[in-house]
Amino acid sequence: FKGYLSYPHAVIAAFAGTICGISIGYLMGKYFGHPFLEKYSARMRINPEHLHKAEKWYGKYGKFALFIGYFIPGVRHLTAIFAGIAGMPYKVFAMHAFPGGLLWTVTFVTMGYYLGEKWKHVYTYSYRYILPSAILVTVIYLLINFLRTDSSK
Repeated sequence: FKGYLSYPHAVIAAFAGTICGISIGYLMGKYFGHPFLEKYSARMRINPEHLHKAEKWYGKYGKFALFIGYFIPGVRHLTAIFAGIAGMPYKVFAMHAFPGGLLWTVTFVTMGYYLGEKWKHVYTYSYRYILPSAILVTVIYLLINFLRTDSSK
């Protein structure tokens, strides 16, 4: 909003950073996540059966988590790592993570561009509503999928 960088250049730079960051997280999960969890799961009191269930859940719902996870504080950093741990192919990962990253990037660059200094006020209030809304949407999504799966048996 101060004019140091044009809007398209800001979106491109932010999106490139988003792709790099999430790809690094994916690679960390893929190459270090499973061995780390297998080695230290007992010390961290992680039941191997729970780990298997989590991987299965992520295999089923991880694509949604990759797309929407950007908008949930704290989750955006973990979705890529879990995708790597779950063994999601990189192409599938990229097909779902990158559009979510682009939407997240455009949303926040646009907000910063148009709101300027007022961005701080919006940021403060957004945490009150974004996280509960995202949790609600996720729960509804999971319930719908659970009911579909349950009724098809």
